[in-house]
Amino acid sequence: MQRRSTFQAVSNPALPEGFELLNYVIERKLGQGGFGITYLAKEAITGYRVVIKEAFPYGYVYREPETYRVLPNPEFEEEMRWALDIFQKEACTLRAFAKHENIVQVNSVFCAQNTGYIVLDFIQGKPLSELYPAGRSIEKSDLVYILQKLLRALEQLHARGIVHRDIKPANIMMSAGVEPVLIDFGAARPVMNTGTATQIGTPGYAPPEQISQTNYDKHPKPHIDLYALGATCYRLITGNEPDYVPYKLANDAKLCSKYGADLLRSIDRARELLPAERWQSAAEWMEVLTTEPGSKQEEKHAEGVPNKAADKGGNVVSPNNNGADKGKTSDSGPFDCLIYIGSCLGGGIGGFYGFDMWGWVGILLGFFGVFMGLFLGGFLAGVLEGIFKPSSKSV
Repeated sequence: MQRRSTFQAVSNPALPEGFELLNYVIERKLGQGGFGITYLAKEAITGYRVVIKEAFPYGYVYREPETYRVLPNPEFEEEMRWALDIFQKEACTLRAFAKHENIVQVNSVFCAQNTGYIVLDFIQGKPLSELYPAGRSIEKSDLVYILQKLLRALEQLHARGIVHRDIKPANIMMSAGVEPVLIDFGAARPVMNTGTATQIGTPGYAPPEQISQTNYDKHPKPHIDLYALGATCYRLITGNEPDYVPYKLANDAKLCSKYGADLLRSIDRARELLPAERWQSAAEWMEVLTTEPGSKQEEKHAEGVPNKAADKGGNVVSPNNNGADKGKTSDSGPFDCLIYIGSCLGGGIGGFYGFDMWGWVGILLGFFGVFMGLFLGGFLAGVLEGIFKPSSKSV
């Protein structure tokens, strides 16, 4: 088993590469936060890759250099036991979502090294923060799809009393199957009541009261996550990191033409600075999105069918519609062509011969004949199609 020097272990509290943890082998550290450390690991026998989260509340514990055990600081032994209890309860609760495609799956929970561990699926894909780097904006249909999926996932989480509290583009993975998956539930637990302020969440994405701990409810409400989801939408739309300046997306005419004013107003409401003015539940926000153009594309989007395009007014138009919104069927082309060509030829020939008889008046009558031919041609095309193609339907 690979070991590091005492100095390295003390300066870096993460488990070293190659460390054996039950039947898993640590490959590398993925990240760390105020409550724990995340690792990429693999099963020692099968080589199957997983993500392992370790309970490691900074400031309350330290890593023993020789054994790599997690030990509480003497004055925080009670807080450490409380943190481990919450960690395990949250993990067990999340296991109830093992079949949810938009919530990372918890495979197992165990205790070792004097602390707790959660084994999660390793998701093949990239986070939204990499797919949409600074300066790049998302298409409306993709935004609506991701937003709807995450709201449904949050609705189930909140119904079980779980608030994520750290939603941001880096914590939303887009899997190989093009599904948004909410990861990193390291902050999804109550605040330690120790008298020591602990920042939970990411500035700009977490609401201001969560960061400042001013008037912050120690039993977080769903609007905490909805604010963060709104801030995530802001980042995907503008390409800029969100802040606490009350900039309204719906006041931007250019953005309204691309995303629609109703969708932008719903995001603005999620980002209200006062908690009482935000959406209070995911279901409440979902009701608005169900009437938003582009909101009924989920099945085709998931199957890999190209997204529908949007016209200048923000209305969704199928790429195979071919003008069906004008009242014609998509199969009427041959009849139209025959009638129109015949009408144009008839009007043109009439105008040419009419010039010999009536001069310029004859040419004007010819143009009038062309116009009437086009008008009547459209009508006759519909009549002929109704006779020869009675089964055709408007799209």
